[in-house]
Amino acid sequence: MTVAQKLNLNELLKEFSTCDSECVRRIFEDNRYDAAATRVTLRIMLNPDDEIENLEQLAASSQQPSKQVPPPPLSRTRPRPESILPLAQEQAWQCQQQANEFAAKRNNETRKAQGYIRSGLLPAAAVSQQNAREYAACERNLRAQATEIIMKAHENSNFLDLHLLSQKDALALLRERLELLDRPESMRNGRSDRRLRVITGYGKNSGGRAVIKPAVEAYLRKNCYIYCFANMGEVVIHCK
Repeated sequence: MTVAQKLNLNELLKEFSTCDSECVRRIFEDNRYDAAATRVTLRIMLNPDDEIENLEQLAASSQQPSKQVPPPPLSRTRPRPESILPLAQEQAWQCQQQANEFAAKRNNETRKAQGYIRSGLLPAAAVSQQNAREYAACERNLRAQATEIIMKAHENSNFLDLHLLSQKDALALLRERLELLDRPESMRNGRSDRRLRVITGYGKNSGGRAVIKPAVEAYLRKNCYIYCFANMGEVVIHCK
């Protein structure tokens, strides 16, 4: 511990003299010697009703992406999905990155809570558990935003790019689009001239282990679709 950190600890011990000194020291260490963060934790421990509301407001404000990408300019003609998709993917990627940051914070608070419980510091554990819940809520909100952005970018399109979607959401989007493009069963005489291009990727960004591609293939085989691969990460589906 540096001299400055020791001075900060002494100030905290004086300010929170009603708290056990070992508890204050442990929380200071768990907050990586951040006096401000330690002060917040201790205040919540001593005045939970007053401080939890402030914490929730802070978490709610954090749910909004810090860097907003401006929406595409208005035009008299409806833009093609291929033209607006890169912008949507950038927005979704930013949401995912922020969600990952909240996930890391959630994991850190969970580890801290477990350590406090083992040490018998139950009030401190309760604070960390509350922090973890708030961070988890922020993470869920941002991941939902990312999915919604990608889904909207594909409205009324015969082209899908499933990057940045979970396997579940990717299959839901594929199923929805095929239902729109397929002909009614009573009119399926001969092959349809409609095609759906789908970019599945091939696992380049996940260590070479494709997740979406095999799931899409399994869905198409199960539902008897005719398809072929334009390349390793793009499939062309013959609609029914």
